[in-house]
Amino acid sequence: MSLSQRDLFLAMRARLLATSSKFAPETIDTEGQDVNLFLNLVAGAGEELSLESSLFDLGHYLATVATAGDEAAERLVSDLTGAQVQRFRENAAVVQLRLDRANTFAISLPASYPVNTEDGVTFRTLDEVSWSQDDTDSKFVKAICESTGPVGNVDKDTITQINVEGDNTISVNNPTVASGGRDLETIPELLARARDWYINASKGTLSAIEYGAKQTPGVVSATAREFTRPVPAYDNAMPFFRVRMSIGDVSGQAGVALVDDTKATLREWRGAGVPVLLVGSLVNEVKVKWVGLVAKQNYVLATLTSELSAKMIAFSGTLGPDIPIERADLFAIAKSVEGFDGVPKDTLVEPADDVEPPAGYTNRIRAKDVSFS
Repeated sequence: MSLSQRDLFLAMRARLLATSSKFAPETIDTEGQDVNLFLNLVAGAGEELSLESSLFDLGHYLATVATAGDEAAERLVSDLTGAQVQRFRENAAVVQLRLDRANTFAISLPASYPVNTEDGVTFRTLDEVSWSQDDTDSKFVKAICESTGPVGNVDKDTITQINVEGDNTISVNNPTVASGGRDLETIPELLARARDWYINASKGTLSAIEYGAKQTPGVVSATAREFTRPVPAYDNAMPFFRVRMSIGDVSGQAGVALVDDTKATLREWRGAGVPVLLVGSLVNEVKVKWVGLVAKQNYVLATLTSELSAKMIAFSGTLGPDIPIERADLFAIAKSVEGFDGVPKDTLVEPADDVEPPAGYTNRIRAKDVSFS
């Protein structure tokens, strides 16, 4: 376990007071005093060295854990983190529904009422929905998919099927995407999360808040940015007491229901008094076009381009909200495919520049957006 700057400062303070009468406690504790500055400087350097040493040891430990079976790896990670990191199980997507009607008599729909997409993905409401006499207002309710996994991450305006006996005027829709559905967490993903937990155990920092958001079932990516204002003494970027965060699921997007779940999680991770403005990410589809790629002798070009396409899609799937796709990344991926007869700069026609997503969006490369000629 690494030692914090505060731990080291207090240890050196105690040693100094025990071995010398030259400094009074109030002098040591006063900011700006030479002895206070010196002890904080040494303690800060010690904290960094302690963390690096601990991470080195942790890396060796996790490498050993990775060779164990799934059950053993889960148990070892739980022991390492004091049961703070547990393997994520399959998770069902959640969504906010809007229900409308034209009739005016009183009616109620019980919790767990089924609604569907046209292609048969079923969600069930989590609460009762009621209209009183003469009430025709829209009602909003959270719902969860009957099936776990990404199958429930459906687009907005696709949950439109409902059958209510006694009132055929009731309609349903999802104004935002359903999100948060995921498969069982892989062991490499679990180990990466255990390492992140160790680094961010102090909480309150940007990376710790991002980690905290990803403890919400279904959230796999998060990007936090501080609001700043131009103050010369802070290189024109003084923190302005609030944080903006975008989150996404395995598809790179997040609806209102998943955002609400994440807000509840972040109460244990954000700094006291510092609001986190949470945004559900949307997908920014990036088109990629290669021209003039040539296969070496004994290689099949179609096989090489298929591998390149799969690698680019997988790469984009690792990106969180607000993270760019750089042309250099795409060239590096192309050069990693064995069999191309070079990858000249003029072979990548699109994108023409690095792709910075709009604020709150997640870059994704889809198979339909990749072309070769």
